[in-house]
Amino acid sequence: MERLAPRGTLPVCVIGAGVSGLATAKYLHQAGIPFDCIDERDSVGGIWAYTERPGITCAWRTLNSNSPRGTYAYHDFPMPDHYADFPSGAEVCDYLNAYVDHFGFRDHIELGRRVERVEPRPDGTWDVTLDGGEARRYAAVVAANGHHHEPRYPDYAGDFTGEALHSQDYRHRERFLGKRVMVVGLGNSGSQIAVDVSHAAEHTLLSVRRGAWILPHLIRGKPYNRWLSPPPWWVYRFTPTRLLNTMVSLYVRLLLGPPDRYGLPKPDHRFGETIPTICEGIHDRIANGRLMVKPAVARIEDQRVTFADGTEEVVDAIIYCTGYHTTFPFLDRRIFAADENWIRLYKRAFLPDYPTLCFVGAFQAIGPSFVPVFEAQARLVVAYLSGEYALPSQEEMERDIARDLAMIERTFVRSPRNNYQVDTTVIIHDFEVELKRGRRRAARRRGGARPVPVVADEPEPADPLPAARSR
Repeated sequence: MERLAPRGTLPVCVIGAGVSGLATAKYLHQAGIPFDCIDERDSVGGIWAYTERPGITCAWRTLNSNSPRGTYAYHDFPMPDHYADFPSGAEVCDYLNAYVDHFGFRDHIELGRRVERVEPRPDGTWDVTLDGGEARRYAAVVAANGHHHEPRYPDYAGDFTGEALHSQDYRHRERFLGKRVMVVGLGNSGSQIAVDVSHAAEHTLLSVRRGAWILPHLIRGKPYNRWLSPPPWWVYRFTPTRLLNTMVSLYVRLLLGPPDRYGLPKPDHRFGETIPTICEGIHDRIANGRLMVKPAVARIEDQRVTFADGTEEVVDAIIYCTGYHTTFPFLDRRIFAADENWIRLYKRAFLPDYPTLCFVGAFQAIGPSFVPVFEAQARLVVAYLSGEYALPSQEEMERDIARDLAMIERTFVRSPRNNYQVDTTVIIHDFEVELKRGRRRAARRRGGARPVPVVADEPEPADPLPAARSR
């Protein structure tokens, strides 16, 4: 491949061409920083790029976005007005492709290539190995590969002999025509797949371990965000969390009625303590008998499922909508690992021991759209890579990471689904404040080395795994 960097410099490697990777690529392009954006899919768009390939997470054929049009959009490139109020997966993918072409960085994107290994060098640069064995050297790496790659499964007693798959591989409801299907999980994927497959299956069960706050797309004829827009950041910062969540819970009950009115379990938490489930039609499918709610699974023998209440059902297929492990398979675990989805990064972006390895989009966000959060984080990362922004001391970063993890434990239900959760307005504000602070730090340090090394010499042989930066 022809190199995209000027002679005598090394580019940045962006891993992933989904929403967060594209935001990073666009800001790098505008900053004049050479980069390659690499994705194993055949199209830009991340999970919105439909594919039949197994093991690649993507939106199924009939999926519509849960984010209202106008919220799931980059700030300087609005979605077209003719899109649906809740755009289809194909519309979202078309929008992301149009974003790339509008800002003119498609030539920097390589599709159908998988990053196999990312290994650090003593000078802060990185060796990146692609599928097929091609090796490249980069000044810095931005991991924007998302968090929907490695499926998480429940550990049930017994063995199921029917058809089983994870939501990662769900594509067509017609595959389950005339079958008895059990969907496991009441998150966004579980509820939506249960509704979708119930239009084809003979009978659909939804196994629920914990209740959830469920929002329809429309409330009294308006998109749900018109009634439940996130408050300003200072409301979160200065209002006790339990008081705020209690008030919002009462408001949602007045707006929609009790969450357990439709035969679903009552939530064991306040609104805002976990990501709400957004699903159109689930209450209707339950009410007309096309979808039966069941408690958690106790045991499975062959195709007979025994539930926690002692009832039994025979099913032909199980669809596990039980989430994902956040993984970075191209990184050695000694460099970084997000066990149980704990993201131990400064501002969810920077790894103190490896300052030229950055992350964008490694979190879940409470709010109608992740896109503004991804943009704000991408701006921060690119400001750092350009030398406009400087990090604080390693000790200060470690203290901030500890405070962030403690906040999560105080605020959200303890679960891998929530361990990397953020409130959109709070973290966007934090990114903006941090960018200003980092610019002041950079101004004080002006004249020092750039954060990202510009390398013109021939590379030295790489160590298998250099020691982290000393503390």
